[in-house]
Amino acid sequence: MGGDKDKACGDKDKAWIEFYKKAHDDKIFFAEKAWESIKFHILLASSLISITVGALIAMHTSRDFLQLYNHTRAIFTLFLIILPFTMVLILQIGLKNFKRECKRMYEQSAILMKLERRFGFDQKRTEEEKKEVFFEEDTYNPRRYYEKRWNLTSSFINDMLSCCKENLYCIMNRIFKIFIVISIGLMVLIIGVALYHCFWNLGI
Repeated sequence: MGGDKDKACGDKDKAWIEFYKKAHDDKIFFAEKAWESIKFHILLASSLISITVGALIAMHTSRDFLQLYNHTRAIFTLFLIILPFTMVLILQIGLKNFKRECKRMYEQSAILMKLERRFGFDQKRTEEEKKEVFFEEDTYNPRRYYEKRWNLTSSFINDMLSCCKENLYCIMNRIFKIFIVISIGLMVLIIGVALYHCFWNLGI
């Protein structure tokens, strides 16, 4: 009987360890997906910015463009505005996808934190261990792990997604927004240049 009980306990411990490994692998997976989303959308946005700026310079300096009728220039300008407008839409979609991946990543982080608590990873370090390295830290995890308690996993995720945090989502979220602002600025600039040439031709 005792052997069967020990075997059952061993199988249960093995199942918990496998669960921990799965949660850890899932966290890495979603983190990698988040990084892929960042790289893809920032590269695409950078390319569209370069194309738009190049077209804007050509529009402003090309004699052929300046000699066109106003309505023809207006049509070309409209097509040019589509580029930064499309970029804004792509970045907004990318930001939503990035947020979704980060939510999944922080969800797995919450699972890992619960499991680490179960395994006793938050227990105090011995005095002998503290003598060797990091002698002012009482726990194995950094102190920030214990600075705040959350009542729900959703509360932890929302806290991680708040803009005041210095983590992956909050920092990269600002980069997405910077590119969105640049895109809107390009739209305004294109309209401004088009209006300038329109009034300049009219002699106003």
